[in-house]
Amino acid sequence: MPEQPDWLKTLTDEICRGLHAVDTLPPIGCHVCNADDIWEISLFVSPTEIVGGEHDGERVSSMFLVDTLVILELFDVVESAVWQPHQMDADDELRAHFAVTGVYQGRQICLRLLADTPERFAPGRYANLFEKRIMETWQG
Repeated sequence: MPEQPDWLKTLTDEICRGLHAVDTLPPIGCHVCNADDIWEISLFVSPTEIVGGEHDGERVSSMFLVDTLVILELFDVVESAVWQPHQMDADDELRAHFAVTGVYQGRQICLRLLADTPERFAPGRYANLFEKRIMETWQG
C-alpha cells in the first residue's frame, strides 16, 4: 500500500478525537480514494468477531458516539453535513453513516463516518472465548 500523505494522518487522528467509545474502542479502519482531486475518506470502527461458543463467527458492533461538532470544526469550509440512517439499497455497503463534504487545508474532502464496517473488510478484533483473550488484527 502506498504511503499516505502526512496531512491525511493528521486529519484522521483529529477525526478520531471526535469518536468516543461506550466500551473499549477496537481498531479503526480507514478507506481512502483520491478521484478527480476529491479525497474520499471512510472511517469505521471494527466489529469484534466471536471465536468459540454458541455465537462462534458472529460479528458484534462496537458502541461509540461521534461528536459531530468536533468533526465539523476540522474543516475550513463545510459544504454539507448529512446523516444517512439506513442502507439505501442492496448495493449500499456504507449503510448508516454521517457524511461531511468540504475543504480541509485547501483539499476537497468527502468524509464518511460509518456506523458499521462494510462486510468486505475482515474484523479488526477477535474475542477468543476459549482462550479468554482479545486479538487485534488491524495495524495502525
